[in-house]
Amino acid sequence: TIRAYRATATAFIAHLAGMGLTIRNATVPAVQAFAAALVARGLSAASQARAIAAVKSLLNYAHRLGFTPFNAAPAVRLPRIKDRLAERILTADAVQDLLAAPSSPRDRAIVHLLYFGGLRIAEAAELRWGDLQPREAGGQATIFGKAGKTRVVLIPPRAWKFLDAVRDD
Repeated sequence: TIRAYRATATAFIAHLAGMGLTIRNATVPAVQAFAAALVARGLSAASQARAIAAVKSLLNYAHRLGFTPFNAAPAVRLPRIKDRLAERILTADAVQDLLAAPSSPRDRAIVHLLYFGGLRIAEAAELRWGDLQPREAGGQATIFGKAGKTRVVLIPPRAWKFLDAVRDD
């Protein structure tokens, strides 16, 4: 996210410079022209929305700091993107195949933890045994996740048994 936002901010600043502007005097038409340039480059609606969101975030931040006298961001709308969640939902058979695929006990434990705990890969990679605690049924994991937020995730007995089996390895 940081790399993508940095690249977008750099492209936006170059776009403004091409118009004889800086962030301090960015205008709504300048931001709209940047958005139109994204369309002209053939970016998907999702990529356009991410780039415009980055520009809006940059301009909002600059205005909050008092760096800019005018905030051009609120007047620019993000393109609507199709909700494709249903396309990413696995069937019950696909989930069973996924859970059964790993051959090593360690990998099976990781896949069960990811799936049943709803963890992101980066969250699982940061876990330590001290973050996992047994409960009467199953266990719990203390997850330090996205945006520096900590949450507790209950691990069902089915997944906990795989974790418990590899703990001493």
